[in-house]
Amino acid sequence: GYAEDDLVYVTGIVKFILTDGTFLIEDADGTSIYVDDYYESLGGFSTLTLAVGDQVEIRGWRGNYKVPLVDHVSEVVVLSQSNALSTNVITVTDVAALRANPQDTDFGKTYQFTDMTIVDIDSTYIYFYTSDGTTSGVDKMGIYLSESVDLSSLNLQIGDTISFTALFFGANQNSFKDADTIWRFAIQDVADITVTTN
Repeated sequence: GYAEDDLVYVTGIVKFILTDGTFLIEDADGTSIYVDDYYESLGGFSTLTLAVGDQVEIRGWRGNYKVPLVDHVSEVVVLSQSNALSTNVITVTDVAALRANPQDTDFGKTYQFTDMTIVDIDSTYIYFYTSDGTTSGVDKMGIYLSESVDLSSLNLQIGDTISFTALFFGANQNSFKDADTIWRFAIQDVADITVTTN
């Protein structure tokens, strides 16, 4: 591992591209890092043409702002295209333990959650976990609607029980390790979520 603020060259497969053009890359086991261009060293990522499955080499600085990342990106080189992504999916058996003791290696992986009760729904999130099961709880986890496939056809409601597979791609503030930070998950295919009771 690299320390924060080290200049790094990182190679990986593009796993997920956010609507703002930033993206996650992964290695063979699905461990991921967020690639940001906050300082627009490349003039913003809108100039890049990337696709999920591209193998890229990135030159930038190792950091950790909300999540593990590479920032101040000065070079992105596409080495190959149409590469397979990791098929590793982590089945979560104890959500409280996952959320209570987060590690950098938890970020950017794909998780399977079973029989989660929707705690709250707003214009940004479908909250499926808080420390106390209420909207006032900490350690919140939510499906981030603007980075997920359209889920409106499911007509999800507070109190519904859902099972789903989703990518842990971000956090809303501070470090994802802080209790008051919301973990953001993206559902990439409507077939990856089922309503088990409503």
